[in-house]
Amino acid sequence: MAEMEDMKETCETIYQKGGKDCSKEVALLKNKIPTFEEGMRAHLKEEEETLPEILRNNFTQKEEIEIVEKILQAGGLALAKKFLPAILLAISEWATSEYYEDFCASIPPPIKHLAFKYYLPDFENVAMAMRDAPTFDKKPKLKKVGCCGISVCFPCIL
Repeated sequence: MAEMEDMKETCETIYQKGGKDCSKEVALLKNKIPTFEEGMRAHLKEEEETLPEILRNNFTQKEEIEIVEKILQAGGLALAKKFLPAILLAISEWATSEYYEDFCASIPPPIKHLAFKYYLPDFENVAMAMRDAPTFDKKPKLKKVGCCGISVCFPCIL
């Protein structure tokens, strides 16, 4: 937790400076992020190995699907675009392939289409690059992945 607080303070300093003259803070983040990431991955892996078993022992697959649908409906497309790619990547990394396939199968088809065709590629090309920027030697090139490009297309303008 102390590492997270240190990084938060460093990020707040960068924000307060408007991103200018922050080479010291960026260097600090560049050194702290890999260690933090390694610890966080180990922690999340442990949870991802434990939680699915707890869920399987206490909920039916039908109940799990209903919960996923409620979550997606409550947040709408904007929330799905924001969080679903990170969830999919985390599950693909830590869960069994069977669990990942079951989880993906539980996503309603229109949301699944948007997630895999647009949200996930956009997340990988933009959000992950911005997240990882302090660890890069060069400024990343961000390339948003649009949907179909039609100005009235709801998923494109989200």
